[in-house]
Amino acid sequence: MDEEQVGRDGFAFEGNWRDYAPIAFTNLALTIVTLGFYRFWATTRTRRYLWANTRFIDDQLEWTGTGKELFVGFLMVLVLVGIPFMFIQFGAQALILQGLSLIHI
Repeated sequence: MDEEQVGRDGFAFEGNWRDYAPIAFTNLALTIVTLGFYRFWATTRTRRYLWANTRFIDDQLEWTGTGKELFVGFLMVLVLVGIPFMFIQFGAQALILQGLSLIHI
């Protein structure tokens, strides 16, 4: 690859839509069939293709993440944000309905 193709910042993308189309259509179909559950693995396949076809100077990039890691991260955020939100949403309303007003409006 000569310097004109790489560009000023050293990045170059060598992929094309014909290589990516089967990945995208498979990801779409599986995401629809699994009602969105497959989206973590679809994201991983997409990133793996995009990173593998991206060069920085003379080095090819590599995505090493997995769909399972993304899914576990999602579950952790769901627990860390979801539980306090559920308490604020439902627990505070239950306390107010019982007459134990902790929040004065």
